[in-house]
Amino acid sequence: MGNLDNYYEILGIKKDAKEAEVKSAYRKLVKQYHPDANPDNTEAEEKIKEINEAFAVLSDAQKRAEYDKQGHFAYQQDKSSGPIFGGFGGGDINFANYFGGTFGDIFGEGRSKSDPKRGRDTTVSIHILANEAALGVDKEVSFDFAEICTSCSGNGLKPGTKADICPHCHGSGQERVITQNAFGKMTQTRECPACRGRGKSASETCPKCFGKGSMKMRKKIMVKIPKGIKNEQAISIKGMGEPGKQGGERGNLLIKVFIRPKHGYY
Repeated sequence: MGNLDNYYEILGIKKDAKEAEVKSAYRKLVKQYHPDANPDNTEAEEKIKEINEAFAVLSDAQKRAEYDKQGHFAYQQDKSSGPIFGGFGGGDINFANYFGGTFGDIFGEGRSKSDPKRGRDTTVSIHILANEAALGVDKEVSFDFAEICTSCSGNGLKPGTKADICPHCHGSGQERVITQNAFGKMTQTRECPACRGRGKSASETCPKCFGKGSMKMRKKIMVKIPKGIKNEQAISIKGMGEPGKQGGERGNLLIKVFIRPKHGYY
């Protein structure tokens, strides 16, 4: 269970929280710790397990009442043998049912392939001196910028190639992934890796971008650092992040500013 010993503490809610508050807290935490937002982060993986465990109990009136009655320690001791989980351990549980859609809907990925999807933000770091932070300064920032492929116009297909329905996702642009955890199975919806969410595929991909639909290039821009900026404060440049999909807007460029002491050393 980690350091926290109370399901209410894990979700950050009070004991008398209403059902809507439980769902809202869960949704917020899952967005924060979801693997898609924390790649290769083992701490986030453990945290999401705790969050799911807490939500599985507190979102169920019967389990929550039993939990409140017994207390956390007694409940943990008894949950594997008693009727508290009542078959929950072996069932195919889709947490998305609590939100009226696929689990991916929580992250904006459970929609139709034709819906526009905003691109991811790009994050870079720069270092400035303390006096530059106090007075403000213009700085050149370099970062990888994904430019839409001019050859295929972003669809990833070789020009002149006829697109067919993706055989992997059958045109939905998504795939369902079932993972096993301590409580059983959890279903998630994510972008189809075969067609990159387009729902269509072709025998030949674009030779210029290799089917990605975009090409990364090194870009340099001048950024005005405002006076009085704080250490580790981020500046957002709209529309300079990853390109969107299905006509969605680009993400933003997030520039995280680190301030050196007067002499330029840490």
